[in-house]
Amino acid sequence: MFPSRAHSTDPDLADVPPSVVLLVEDDKLSQRLVSKIFQEHEVLVAETSTEAMQLLRANPHVDLAVVDYQLRGEHGSSFVAEVRRHAFCHDLPVIAYTGSRDRDVVLRYAELRAQAFHLKPYKANILLQELVKAHRGGRRERLFEPTEQACARMKLAPAEYAGLLNKGAALLEEDLQRVRQLLLSMNDPRLHAAFQHISHRLPQMGVRIAAILARSAENELQQGDFHACTQTLSVLDGVVVLARRRALELLSLGDSVVTNAKLAPRSVARPQRVVAAHGLPVHLRPVLAQPLGLLGPFCGGGPRGPLFANGKLTPASIQAFRHPCAAPWFEIVALLERIDDITADVVAARLAAIPGYEPTMHHILVRTEVVRPHALADLKWEGMVQKLGLAKSVVFTAAGTIGRSPCKSPLALQRLRAHTVAMLMLGFELGRFLRLTHPQRIAAAAVARNIGLWTLCSSEPLVAGLLFARAAHHGDMEQAEREMLGGEIGAAGAAWLHGAGLPVLYQEVAADRIDNDDSRITLHLSRLAKSLVDAVLSAEPATVAACRASLARQDNETLVALKNLGVAPPVDHGEAVELIMSLTQSACWIAEEIANPR
Repeated sequence: MFPSRAHSTDPDLADVPPSVVLLVEDDKLSQRLVSKIFQEHEVLVAETSTEAMQLLRANPHVDLAVVDYQLRGEHGSSFVAEVRRHAFCHDLPVIAYTGSRDRDVVLRYAELRAQAFHLKPYKANILLQELVKAHRGGRRERLFEPTEQACARMKLAPAEYAGLLNKGAALLEEDLQRVRQLLLSMNDPRLHAAFQHISHRLPQMGVRIAAILARSAENELQQGDFHACTQTLSVLDGVVVLARRRALELLSLGDSVVTNAKLAPRSVARPQRVVAAHGLPVHLRPVLAQPLGLLGPFCGGGPRGPLFANGKLTPASIQAFRHPCAAPWFEIVALLERIDDITADVVAARLAAIPGYEPTMHHILVRTEVVRPHALADLKWEGMVQKLGLAKSVVFTAAGTIGRSPCKSPLALQRLRAHTVAMLMLGFELGRFLRLTHPQRIAAAAVARNIGLWTLCSSEPLVAGLLFARAAHHGDMEQAEREMLGGEIGAAGAAWLHGAGLPVLYQEVAADRIDNDDSRITLHLSRLAKSLVDAVLSAEPATVAACRASLARQDNETLVALKNLGVAPPVDHGEAVELIMSLTQSACWIAEEIANPR
C-alpha cells in the first residue's frame, strides 16, 4: 500500500515511514525538483485542483499535500478548501507555497488550517521536516490500523491477515455494487443496512477509512446531495485497491508488476469463423480466419512428410528448430535459466535492443503504478531495471523478445505470441506467489510449452494451418496432431529443446510428462498457467467463470497435487483463487500490450 522503506542519512528523518506525497504544482521544473527531494517516497503530481482531487480520491492514503498558490487560472487555496469539505481528507496535512508575502494569502491558508506556509523556492530540508511533522499528526493511523497492531488484536499471522484483507476487499466490492443498485430507487429502506455492512466489515480488519467514507456517503445521500454521495463511493473503490495492495505486501508480492493495479485485457479483434474454430484453442483460431491457400507452399521447397517416423522425429524435422524465427524462443528459455549470472547493465542493454519497446514499457509501468507519468522523461533503461528489480526485468526482457521477435510467417501468430507472453508472466508470478526459490523456471517452462507450436508455425506454416483446420473439424487437437504429424507437437518441442542443449526439465514440460519428482511442481504450474490463460484470453465470461469454479473446488487436481508436493498458497483456498485470477487477468493485459503494440 505504501512505497518501500526509505533510507536517510539525516538522523531526524530516520524514522519517517515510506510516504505518499501529493504535489499540486503546474511548473514542470518545480515538479521535477520536488519529486527529486521526495525520491525515497511516492509522489503524485497534479497541475490543477480538479486533477488533485481525482488523485486524492484514488489515493486517500496521501500523507502530505504540497500546494502552490498560483496555479494556471486558479489559486491553490481552492483545492485546500475542497479538501476541508470532505470527511475522508479534511485532516490532510497541507503545506502551502507562494512567491509573495501577500498578507491575504497567508490569512487565507491559516483559515484553511494549513500545516505551514513557505516562500519559494522549494528547499529539501524544509519539505522533509514538514513530512516528519505531518506524520506526528497521526492521520495514517486514523485511516489504517498499523499491521502489527491489527495482527496482534485479531491474533493472526501476517499471511492470515493478508487473506482476511483480500476477502474483505472482495466483500466491499459486492457491498458497493449493491449500494449503487439500491441508489437507483433513492429511498430504498435497504440502503441503510448496505451502508452498515460497509461501516463494519473492513474497519473490523483495521481499514478504518471505510467506516468514515460509508458514514459520509450515507449522510450526503440523506441531505439530498446525490453527486457528493457517488463521489464518496468512488473513494471507496480506491480503498478496495488499497486493501488488496496491503494484503499483497504482507505476502511479499507488493512489488509485483502485474498485481499493482486492476487491469482489463485490451480488446482484440475476434476471429470471424467462430464455428470453424470450435474446439481449437483461442490463440490458434486466427489462423482459420484466412483461406489456407494463402499460406503458400511448404517452406522447405516440398512436402517433408510426417513430423515423426516410427515415433521419432525425422531428420528433416530435427532441422526445423534451427529456423530463424524459432531462435529467440530457445534463447529466452536459456536466458531465464541463467538469470543468476546476469548483471543489471546487460539486462538494460537487452531491453534497449528490443525494437519499439520503450513506449510499451512506459505505458505498462504507468498503468501498474510502478512509475508516475511525470517521471518518465528521466527514466532510462538502467533506472527501469532498478525500479523493477533484476528478476522482473529479465522476465520483461523475455516477454519483449518473444512479443517482438521477427517472423515472416503467413500465419496470424499474434495471438500465439500473446498467449506465450501471458503464460510467461503468469508462470513467474505464480512462482513468486507460492514462494518458490526459482520462479523464473516456471516462466521458462511456460515458454517451453509453446515452442513446438511456434517452431512448426515458423518452419512449416501450411502444415500448421492444415493441423489447426483438422483440429477445429473434430474438436480434438491431440488427435489431429497424431493424424497430421505422426505424433504430438509437445514431443517435437521436447526434441527441439534437447537439440538446443536446454535442460531436461523443460523438455519434460514441453512433452507434458514427468520423469522425476523434481519436475512435478514445474509441470503442474505450467499446466495451471495454460488453463488460466486459455480461459482469460478467450474473453468469454462463461469460460472464465468455469475456470474460476474449477479452481475454487477444494479437490482441484492441480492444487491438491501441489499441496502433496509441499507447495501451498500462503492464504486460505478462497483467497488464493481470487489472487490467482487477478494475477491471470493482469498478466493477459500486459501480454496484449507487448504482443500487440499500439
